[in-house]
Amino acid sequence: NVLTNNTFNLNTNGIIINAGSNNVFTNSTILDSIDWDIYSYSSSQNTFYNITFNQTKASFEATDISIKDQPNPNAITTEQITNGTSYLNISNTSINAALYHLSWQPIIDSLIAAHNRGVTVQIAAMYDNMDEFQSLIDVGITVNPVNVGSYLMHNKFFIVDGLYTWTGSYNPTETGTILNANDGIKIRGADLASIFQSEFDQLFVDINGKSKTDNNAEITSVGSVQVEAYFAPKDDGKTRLIQLIDATTMSLYISTFYFTDNSIYDAVVRARDRGVFVKGVFDYRGWRNSYSEADDIISWGGGVVDANPGVYHHKFGVFDGAIVWTGSTNWSAAG
Repeated sequence: NVLTNNTFNLNTNGIIINAGSNNVFTNSTILDSIDWDIYSYSSSQNTFYNITFNQTKASFEATDISIKDQPNPNAITTEQITNGTSYLNISNTSINAALYHLSWQPIIDSLIAAHNRGVTVQIAAMYDNMDEFQSLIDVGITVNPVNVGSYLMHNKFFIVDGLYTWTGSYNPTETGTILNANDGIKIRGADLASIFQSEFDQLFVDINGKSKTDNNAEITSVGSVQVEAYFAPKDDGKTRLIQLIDATTMSLYISTFYFTDNSIYDAVVRARDRGVFVKGVFDYRGWRNSYSEADDIISWGGGVVDANPGVYHHKFGVFDGAIVWTGSTNWSAAG
């Protein structure tokens, strides 16, 4: 996601999907309809979006990996895992990815299989997590470290065949897949893929943080739907997020791991004060953070703390049941 203070040097990504009241998420807003399993939108002719939630209500299967030697009753199903890797398995020419972490074996296997059938696979990786990418390097896949010093390369996106883009809060790790609450969205659209490719091209040659140039468009369309893409710290996504909150007239749904940014919180308060219905779900750790704005929202009845196992790792917002904001950025100044 994009809410980033440009004084920071993090590298994150995010998208805004403006679907209108009769596309993608309709007016029965996404937080009201989530059962934390697969949700998808199809037009009469094409499927542009697949939105995956790996959260709480999926059933445990005996073949799934357990965490801390205890069966996880909320583990996602084999079907969901298959859906989560299918966009890699259909690749024909290229897979480019910017990843903070990678340890989920089905994703690793899909990347290696793609490489073995002649697909060009390239990864820009967080420099101090390079050990997680060694199995890719061992088979000849190019994995370049993004050296961000004391900051983070926090992206979580894939670009497949210059056509499909996957992003969201999901780290392709064991815990990120079967324990933590995450979301991911796959979008089919060459123009959007090109925007993400421009960001990848800089990260892949270790141009990061404030050294990056603003080399991408921020607004495009996928089908009849407007999509906006922002990358920290070169794009001012935080201002755009506040604009979205300030333009909200009916409902604001917030689902975040960390929410510590004062100016974003002030926009939420303005929305509440003009009569917008505000509902938030927040991670326990984020709520307990000494800078947490989630604590204030909960204090006036605008949200609850997630009580499920693992980290509540989402970073999305839904505005008036028509606009969705998601990606890899926490709602924080450092994000």
